[in-house]
Amino acid sequence: MKRNQKQSATSHSATEVRLNRALEEVERLKAEVQKARQSSRDTTDHEKKRVDQLTAENRRLEKQKSELMAGFKKQLKLIDILKRQKVCARIHDLKATPTFCPDCCSVMSITCSTFSMLVLWFSHQPCLHGSTSVLSA
Repeated sequence: MKRNQKQSATSHSATEVRLNRALEEVERLKAEVQKARQSSRDTTDHEKKRVDQLTAENRRLEKQKSELMAGFKKQLKLIDILKRQKVCARIHDLKATPTFCPDCCSVMSITCSTFSMLVLWFSHQPCLHGSTSVLSA
């Protein structure tokens, strides 16, 4: 009988040790699962923040691009107007006729008084080829 009790106690002790080890393993695995979930949440949050940052930067760059394109279009319009003015000035040879021309004014989209002021202004400006004024002989 003592022998049966000893065997039973030993068996019970071994079972308890196995149970404790299993409980420790379960706790360890629960901690790992919790850690993995937290890591997953952190990664998701980080990725969401990164996407938001990239979206904001993309919007900023698109706005900057549209502003630059608008500026380029304005510059092209100004270049076109200057080319028209140059052609009109060559047609009417400002050196010979320093008066305004209604046809030129409509082509250049300016008023005749503005055109007259420009002619007067050019008459007092040195030109690139060395003479003192555009209107001088």
